[in-house]
Amino acid sequence: MKSKKTVKIFWLRAFFDDEGTVDKTNFVVRVKSMNVAGLNQARCLMTTIGVPSRITGPNCDDSWYLTVSRRDLIKFQKMIGFNHSEKKLLLEKILNGSE
Repeated sequence: MKSKKTVKIFWLRAFFDDEGTVDKTNFVVRVKSMNVAGLNQARCLMTTIGVPSRITGPNCDDSWYLTVSRRDLIKFQKMIGFNHSEKKLLLEKILNGSE
């Protein structure tokens, strides 16, 4: 939490590259996890760099979602984004209206 902004961004990008999903049906980016405390830490990091998100759950399997809504996807792309080529392409398609 006390790291420089660039460190936070690189950490979040790696987190979303590994754990994130681009949901082309609901036009969101999200992470599903059983670790709600970890999702809260990621959400707090996102807030410090200006990318809103929300946590929902527990779901029927006791998991939780950290979600970036459709209206905040451009902020997510500009500030965090993906290195993962497939996820990067899916997000671009959603933002360009071709998905």
